[in-house]
Amino acid sequence: MVSAFQAVSASTTDGFNTIDIAGMSATSLTFIVILMFVGASPGGTGGGVKTSTLGLILTFIWLQLRHREANANMFKREIPVSTVHKAFGVVLWFALIAAAGVLILSATEKVSYLQVLFETISALGNTGLSTGITPNLSNIGKITLTIIMFLGRIGPVAAGFSLVGERKPVLYEYATEDIFVG
Repeated sequence: MVSAFQAVSASTTDGFNTIDIAGMSATSLTFIVILMFVGASPGGTGGGVKTSTLGLILTFIWLQLRHREANANMFKREIPVSTVHKAFGVVLWFALIAAAGVLILSATEKVSYLQVLFETISALGNTGLSTGITPNLSNIGKITLTIIMFLGRIGPVAAGFSLVGERKPVLYEYATEDIFVG
């Protein structure tokens, strides 16, 4: 029951815990970090990249492994390529913000890497869970987590759009070039 409760709590924004998070094993903390990164399903108040985004990316990867070049298909529906691009963009933005937060906290705080990772992903996913290090962070650490929480709440893509401004139509196209990847 405790494991099930903590798994659900890690995917939502309730911040409840029934056990001491700091006392959990490294494996359990890592599993909770993954759950916090993925987050809740769309339409709710939970943070994270959303289960539908992860499902779409996994479907796309599965189709790619099966050498299918078509659009992603889920539940007898075709998913537009633009939606697949958005899904990868959301995950990439979340990962970049998390990496920046982990780098800043690793440089400014004297705590374990797993605690830094946990606090950063918890802030980004707005889960409210903590290993207990937040009150003892430096001012830079607290400001960093606050900014990450804000970005996680409004969504990294929305934050990026607000910085870039209004979309302008492109009046030209470049020649297509195929490059080697992977």
